[in-house]
Amino acid sequence: MEFEIKEYTGEFSSFKELQNLFAKIINFLILIIITPVLLISNFFNNFFGLPNSKQKQKPHDYKKINGYKLQRHFIDDDELPTDLDYPEEANDVKFFKMYSTPNIPSFSDKYFDYGDAETQQGLYLISINKEKNGMTLWCLNKKNIDLIKVKDLPSLWWDILEEEENVIRLRGNNGKTYYDIFVKEKNSPNH
Repeated sequence: MEFEIKEYTGEFSSFKELQNLFAKIINFLILIIITPVLLISNFFNNFFGLPNSKQKQKPHDYKKINGYKLQRHFIDDDELPTDLDYPEEANDVKFFKMYSTPNIPSFSDKYFDYGDAETQQGLYLISINKEKNGMTLWCLNKKNIDLIKVKDLPSLWWDILEEEENVIRLRGNNGKTYYDIFVKEKNSPNH
């Protein structure tokens, strides 16, 4: 598979920076309120011997592609590796490991972001890499079940979607710069 990639970046205006600052202040205030409530709740659960609701998650069925059964295993906060290049702003971290039957060996060393996009030819996933290596956009080719590296990305929280048939779009920002990336499958049957 080959890809045509168009990337657009730009700086936010000072009004947008002000909006981002306001959003960060609101998030901080919410955090100040929620954290004590969670700590108190945890204290009472432990004090009164209530069962711990945190159970080890098991992989769950995700998709079937060309005879392969894909499963996701969501990584709990206490299981997250410390040597990954996490985005600067800590949102609710949702990463997962991917497993398949039959086995796809290229999944074994990767942690994937929650978002994905699917076209007729591929399933697009974003992996978070080791520190200082950002993230990577991957395409799982549905025809030959090959995991293809499409593009290295900065470590941001990305939105990913199918923009139109055989074209996916990624949007992300770091508070100062926005990124808008379009990936078109060059050898798709409809183009």
